[in-house]
Amino acid sequence: MPEQPSAHLLHLIKLARKRARPDPRHTNSLGLRAPITSYVDVCTRHEFEKVQVPRAQAKGWPAHIDFDGLPARVQTLKSDLDRISLNPSSSSFYSELKSDIDKKGKASVTSAGAQFALFERSQPGYYGERGSSIIHHCLLATYPPSSFDLDIIFPLTSTEFTQNVLLPETATRLIMDDMDADYEDAIKTLRASGKYGVTMFPSLEVDDVVDKILASDTRERLFNQEDEDWVDPDAKEAKRQKTEEKVKGKGKAKAKSNRMDTSSPPPMSDDRPRPVPRPRPVQRGKPATEMKSTPLAAVSETDSEDSSSDSELELPAAMRMQKPTAIVPAVAPKLKYMDIDWD
Repeated sequence: MPEQPSAHLLHLIKLARKRARPDPRHTNSLGLRAPITSYVDVCTRHEFEKVQVPRAQAKGWPAHIDFDGLPARVQTLKSDLDRISLNPSSSSFYSELKSDIDKKGKASVTSAGAQFALFERSQPGYYGERGSSIIHHCLLATYPPSSFDLDIIFPLTSTEFTQNVLLPETATRLIMDDMDADYEDAIKTLRASGKYGVTMFPSLEVDDVVDKILASDTRERLFNQEDEDWVDPDAKEAKRQKTEEKVKGKGKAKAKSNRMDTSSPPPMSDDRPRPVPRPRPVQRGKPATEMKSTPLAAVSETDSEDSSSDSELELPAAMRMQKPTAIVPAVAPKLKYMDIDWD
């Protein structure tokens, strides 16, 4: 075991023990047996803290971070972050990202294939995934998306500016304070310790620090809204009356237009029954071209006549039918047997 196992390693060991069963052996009477999926994370984490953590500590990277006090530290950097928001060119992260966009285009830099490189560039160093989540929520509470001037931070959006500029700038200043380093050395440490931070301080499913930030931000927003309503209640009432008058004015104008427009019939409902088309009478023995010009009375008289009158109608030569000739079936001739006198 490491000399100072992390809380995450102890938590993984606790979970593995719950899934294991006793399996005493000659060399280990307290041995346990568990599925490989239960202890593979424990072995990986144990190897990391046994080998990689001492190397990181030799470089000055911390093995323990006070995440509970991280939001207060981020608030002390607000003046520096305000200057970056008003003058993004003063940030090396913004200048580097803008240069890539000018060369390759924004669609290429922010595409799905380039997201990994962009993610690596915006990592907060050894603060890891948990530190990234806490810093990001602090920035959202302090700088909501509507607080940025899009013309100043162009070509980035508010979300991209917060994630790819303000977050690494905040982490760089925290590293400067931790290691008493200058800006350039802090950026080098931030990029060299990114993988160590991701493994050492992964994100938590339930983070109490993040929950406190969200609860505090919600209370502040509600307080500001209540304060606005209390300071100027007359303006709210005037706005409500103006809205009601506007609605009434629209109703009166509509009623007046309905009284004036009496010439136009009311719109017909789509639910009314549709008229059934009446079938056209068909005259027997007449071609289609002649039936179209035949009056209805003539057709009715023709229909009332006997079938004998149909034969007397004169038809065009192309439509005359010849009488079928009688087809006599072929009948095999009958064989006549002759009486032969054999005597």
